[in-house]
Amino acid sequence: MEKFLKQNGNQGSSSKTPEFVELDDLPSDPADRKPISTYDLNQQDEIRRTYLLRGPCQPSGVAFPYRMIGNNSRRFPVTWYTNFKGWLEYNDRVYCLHCYLFKDQVRNIQEAFISEGFNDWTRQDKVQCHQGEFNSLHNKAFKMGEDLLNQD
Repeated sequence: MEKFLKQNGNQGSSSKTPEFVELDDLPSDPADRKPISTYDLNQQDEIRRTYLLRGPCQPSGVAFPYRMIGNNSRRFPVTWYTNFKGWLEYNDRVYCLHCYLFKDQVRNIQEAFISEGFNDWTRQDKVQCHQGEFNSLHNKAFKMGEDLLNQD
């Protein structure tokens, strides 16, 4: 028993406790966000709620840059904001707000839509595949977001 208490005590002294953050200072840009799990455990739901109330990062009225995909010059199709309403975020790549927020609670979510981003503008089917059917991992994360906002 002492062996476990010593190990536990040693771990506590070497690990750094996350600090509370000012909610207004949370980055809007999905590429600049750090994982939710790195924030203080007592503040994680408050951070999630803040991001959900802000809504997904969806710049509009900007000239989206072109990039070569195969032999064609393509750019982000702004219609995806409507097609994937409420969760799709953009910053040179697309991300999923809800999967970012609940990655630690819904295991095996596609990393491409959380930290890597997705930018094949010819493949709307891949974004639809991420969204998935009613019981998909994405939809479970989306539901968790709705539930969090509906809490008292």
